[in-house]
Amino acid sequence: KIAERALVDDPSSNQGYLFQMAIHEHRSKMQLAEKTLKKGVAETNGDLTLKMNLARLYSKRGAYDEALKVYDGILAGTSDLKAVVFAKASVHDVMGDKKKAQNLYERLLNQDEDYLPALNNLAYLLLDVYADNRRALELASKGFRMKPNDPRIIDTLGYALLKNGQAEKAIVFLEKAASLMPKEAAIRIHLARAYKAAGRNDEAVASLSAIQETNAQDYQLQEAETLLKGLN
Repeated sequence: KIAERALVDDPSSNQGYLFQMAIHEHRSKMQLAEKTLKKGVAETNGDLTLKMNLARLYSKRGAYDEALKVYDGILAGTSDLKAVVFAKASVHDVMGDKKKAQNLYERLLNQDEDYLPALNNLAYLLLDVYADNRRALELASKGFRMKPNDPRIIDTLGYALLKNGQAEKAIVFLEKAASLMPKEAAIRIHLARAYKAAGRNDEAVASLSAIQETNAQDYQLQEAETLLKGLN
């Protein structure tokens, strides 16, 4: 009722649409959330925040092509919105188009070498896909200096250290990241790999045994199972 009142009071503002969208999303009524945002975009003459949320909802339900259309539409008017370029890169990343994602992350860093979201994601991409471990460690170290208390940044640095043959040092950072985000499966797997590389197999098993209590997806559960078999 409050959201509906806000829409009636000021239909040209994005606030009522955002509020109503949030309610629908919380109730898992994604079609209604998207419908609200589409109406808001039309009524507000293309409000950027509403467009970004619409693209986010498309991505959330796997409609990546639709999300990219929204981002491309925004960028057609202006190409220097870092948040939009980053969001587009992230969609390509999730879709598996790693080269497009890398190019966009690089573009952002050429524009702003301290843009942390692109810096961290590019470091991770270099580790997992392109095996450019040395550059990834440089990027991850820079990210950590910029934001030393962010668990995702800490995880990237720990993973980069592991990939560069510094397992014991990696463990220090990955244990910290795991303590800050105990439900994050990727961190648990990275930590287990670091324990294994350091010859601390019992601790690796313990880290993997807790994977069921995390947000692990099917492929991560399979990865953990494969690691456990190797340890046993």
